[in-house]
Amino acid sequence: MKLLEKMLLIKWHYFEQELLEFRGVNFLTGKNAAGKSTIIDALQLVILGDTTGYFFNKAANDRSNRSLKGYLRGEVAEDGEAGTVYLRNNDFSSYIVLEFYDTVEKRRFCLGVVFDSYRDGDHKHQFFYLKDRLPENRFCPDGSTMNIRMLKAWLLNHYPRQFQFFDSNRDYREVMAGVLGHLNERFFRLFRKAVPFSPIIDIKQFITEFVCDVENEVDITHMQENIRQYKQLEEELSLVEKKVSALESIAAMYQAYREESERLQVQQYLLERAALEKRAWDLETLRGEIKTLGENITGLQGKISREEGTLKVLEEQYRALLEERAQSDIYKKQQDLSKEKEALLRELEEIKNSEERLNGMLRAHLRCWREVAAFAAGNLPEVPVDEDLTLGLTVLDEGLNDCRLLEHDRLQAVKTSLENYAARLNRLFYELEQEKKRLGQRADVLGAELTGLRRGIKPYPEKVLELKETIAQDLTGRHSREITPRIFADLLEIKDPRWQNAVEAYLHTQKFHLLVEPEYFLDALRVYEAEKNSRMFYDLGLVDTEKVMASRPVVMPGSLAEEVETDDPLARAYADYLLGRVIKCGTVEELRLHRTAITPGCMLYHNYVARQLNPSRFAEPYIGRRAIARQIESKESELRECRERLQRLEPRLDALGRAAGTPLLTNNDITSILDLKIKIGRKSERERILARVTAELGALDLSYVVRLDKQLELCGAAIDRSRTLLQKDRAELVAAEINLQNREAALPALSAEKEALAGSLVARYPEKWRSESGEPRFLQELKARRTPDNIINSFTTAAKGTETKKRDRWEELLELRTAYNRDFKGSFAVGGKITTPTMPS
Repeated sequence: MKLLEKMLLIKWHYFEQELLEFRGVNFLTGKNAAGKSTIIDALQLVILGDTTGYFFNKAANDRSNRSLKGYLRGEVAEDGEAGTVYLRNNDFSSYIVLEFYDTVEKRRFCLGVVFDSYRDGDHKHQFFYLKDRLPENRFCPDGSTMNIRMLKAWLLNHYPRQFQFFDSNRDYREVMAGVLGHLNERFFRLFRKAVPFSPIIDIKQFITEFVCDVENEVDITHMQENIRQYKQLEEELSLVEKKVSALESIAAMYQAYREESERLQVQQYLLERAALEKRAWDLETLRGEIKTLGENITGLQGKISREEGTLKVLEEQYRALLEERAQSDIYKKQQDLSKEKEALLRELEEIKNSEERLNGMLRAHLRCWREVAAFAAGNLPEVPVDEDLTLGLTVLDEGLNDCRLLEHDRLQAVKTSLENYAARLNRLFYELEQEKKRLGQRADVLGAELTGLRRGIKPYPEKVLELKETIAQDLTGRHSREITPRIFADLLEIKDPRWQNAVEAYLHTQKFHLLVEPEYFLDALRVYEAEKNSRMFYDLGLVDTEKVMASRPVVMPGSLAEEVETDDPLARAYADYLLGRVIKCGTVEELRLHRTAITPGCMLYHNYVARQLNPSRFAEPYIGRRAIARQIESKESELRECRERLQRLEPRLDALGRAAGTPLLTNNDITSILDLKIKIGRKSERERILARVTAELGALDLSYVVRLDKQLELCGAAIDRSRTLLQKDRAELVAAEINLQNREAALPALSAEKEALAGSLVARYPEKWRSESGEPRFLQELKARRTPDNIINSFTTAAKGTETKKRDRWEELLELRTAYNRDFKGSFAVGGKITTPTMPS
């Protein structure tokens, strides 16, 4: 038996997320619109696998127009103007999931459907079957509902083999019928009939069928008629009570609307009357200001005329004093000597600046290059300080003490010595930079190789790996199964580590040869041939394993082949072929006893020739499991050495770079030094002339000139004061005239505003209402609040609030009248204008 135990509803009509639990026989009870039909429709949607919505709400009303869209989006009401009102208008996902318990197999499973709805009104769905109980998260792992795509991914991650989605309703119904006990089509027909039912209205039929045994013996016609009439009267009385209640609400709301309208009218009158009063006050104030400004202008004009006369007299006195001083011989002599002294002082100041500039240049070069020489002596044995640099710095030092020693040839020699030493520093800097670059590149390569080695990837030559991959792709595609060549070294192990280097060195590049199964050799060879030139596959080995196996290689006792182990028969044969005749010898003296022999130190004897194999052949081991560990150890050591060398090189390069960039002595510097030297050479002569001029100035009798200068100073100060006062008064006069013009220009507009406000009040408010209600209230408010501005400030916000309340009452009244028309088939003109009683005129 399959028992329904739980039902999960997510975003289904009014249900946001609801989990219903069932036990045995269950009853759905509740008031109208409580959601009973909503639950039944959700149940039948999953049981029937039918998303058309044809059977929706049949349990409540045969004429129902419920739809799948209405259930998903949460249809609330029909608004004649805005259309259908929904709870959900954006993108969302809905679920209906039933959890069953199989009493035979003792397991739980779920059947359900998920909908993805979009803001454009469209939606899609998929039924699903979960072979487990409802998840703990109820399909909301992070607080938000999963859509279809997210649900599939989540189920694949948490129930990889326990769920199934269906592409069509038919596929779902077939699987569901099997899961629920191989139900046949008759079950679904009966289920469709069982859900909807109609209320019993045929009393006679009910009594005869369910109360009495014989139909003809009962006559209930009169009882039926009385019940119908009583029911009709009861309904009419209820309707009248509802109408009365609705009309009383409309009347109360209309009264509230009238009260707010009358209050708003008083507040608007106070605002307009206060504005009129304010304009009257403003006019009076403006006229007073115009009168005051006219009086100020007249006074300023008289004051300016008197000050202009005083200034003219002072200027005539000042010109007479200047003319008297200019005619004096002693004044002329003083002026000439003063000008000459000023010129000499300026020239001596320039000479002083030249000395400072010259000394600054020499000190800068000396300080920088002495620091370079000291750094080189302690840190750069490759670039020792030479005699030319030392002599050049000596020349600069001597010139600092006596600039007369600075000659063109000596400065050129200094320039050459600095340039030569800077070139040596730059060469060394370039060499160290190249070394740093090489070390950095090598460190990067070692780091990449170590990363691969730690993952078990040996750093084989790039072309070997590329050829291996090329052959593998071709053979796999050609034969429809994975065929990958193997690198010879990957297939071998070395028993005794003492012979590791010998095997590595003897095989050399042969350990990188590729092995394929004998039947694929020719195909692999054709790929090699086709790609060799375009891909530059040169010096790479492809072993003909068939020929190697056929040659049956001989392994001599004591040969290197005995040190090699492998489980691969092809690798075994090739190792025996290459190493089976190479005899192991403990000493070099034993080598001559064999045609081909080798020592652990890699001394090879072959064809009567002994030669030491290059250590680079076994520097990086590739054969055996220990090869990776040895390579990691070797490369880590080399990487540490590279980084240590880089660490030591960085500060040295930085200091050397600063030293190599030390400013040189340029031709412009030499020209500037020699020009400054010439200027400085004139210093003594200019100081002697300055002393003579100063003495002559001191010998002059300047008492007469001093007296005239004092008179000129006093007269000039008086002129300045007079001009300042005159300028100030003229500015005040201009400002007063502009102010007067502005106020006179504003007078007509303000008068017109006052007249317009007065006319508006007369037109808008009846005279009787103004005299009996409006004006007394305004005078009362003006007395209490003192100014029209205070009235405006107080009632502006109040009027806005009252206007909002009036509008709200009007909207509420329209809603009540609309509801009355709708509920009682009334004939209210819902949008018609309501006329309030006219004020007494």
